[in-house]
Amino acid sequence: MEDKYPLHEFDSTVEAFIEPSSQQNVFLDEEIPSSCVFSFSSKLIDKLSTLDNVKKIGYIKTPIEETSIFKSEIYGKEFAFLQIPVGAAAAVIKLERIIALGVDKIIVFGSAGVLDHEIAAGNIVIPVTAVREEGTSYHYLPPSREVEMEQDVIDTIVRALEERKVRYIKTKTWTTDAIFRETVKKVERRKAEGCLTVEMECSALLAVAKFRGVKLGQLLYALDSLGGVSWDSREIWRKEEGDSVVEKIFSIAAEIATKL
Repeated sequence: MEDKYPLHEFDSTVEAFIEPSSQQNVFLDEEIPSSCVFSFSSKLIDKLSTLDNVKKIGYIKTPIEETSIFKSEIYGKEFAFLQIPVGAAAAVIKLERIIALGVDKIIVFGSAGVLDHEIAAGNIVIPVTAVREEGTSYHYLPPSREVEMEQDVIDTIVRALEERKVRYIKTKTWTTDAIFRETVKKVERRKAEGCLTVEMECSALLAVAKFRGVKLGQLLYALDSLGGVSWDSREIWRKEEGDSVVEKIFSIAAEIATKL
C-alpha cells in the first residue's frame, strides 16, 4: 500500500538511474583532498581564490553556472573548498558530486536566522540536530522528525572552538525549504521544540552524509533575527563586521575539516 505522502515512500536502494559518480560536467586537473569546506559566500570564495597558497584544481559545470574547486592547506594539511548554493536540493547536488570525487570529510558553514533575539549577530552555533522541514532528506533517510549530526563530528568541532577560545551554542536547528513561509506560528512551534536557528540546508546535508557514509558537520553564524516582534535583517552588522567574521570562521572550518 502506498503511503499517504509521497515523501514518506522511502526507497533504500543505493543505485539510481543517474549516479553522482558520473564524471559528466565534473572536471579535475589533479586529485582532490579528502577534506573539504563548503561556503555559501561567493564574496569569500572570490577573495580566497586570489591568495598565493590557493590553487584552482577543477570545476563543476551546470546549465546555469560553473563552480570552481580550489585547494589550499592549513597547518600542513591539504583541503579543498568551493561555494555551495542556497537551498537543500541545490546544495545536495554539489555535495553528492564532491563525495563522488573522493571527499569524505566535510565542514559546511554559513549564516542562519535566529529564533531568539538575544543571540547576537556573529555568534557561532553548532546545529547538532535538525528538524526536517525540507523535501530532499526524505530521499536519503526514512521519514523522521529530525536528523542528528554524528557525535564524533560534534566533538571535533567543539574541541577546535574551545582551543581557540571561541564561544559557541549547541542547538537544534529548523531546516525549511520555504523562506517566505516562516510564520509567527511556526517560529513559536519550532522554538517550543528547542530550535534556536532556521536555515535551508542542514537536515538535507546531514541525511546525505549518513546515506553515503561520510563525515559532515556544519557551523552556523547568527545573522537575521525572527525572535522579535518583526524581522530584523541586522544589515548594519552584515556590512560592518560580516566579512571579517566569515573569514575567521572559514579558517576554523578548514582546521576542523582536516581533523575529522
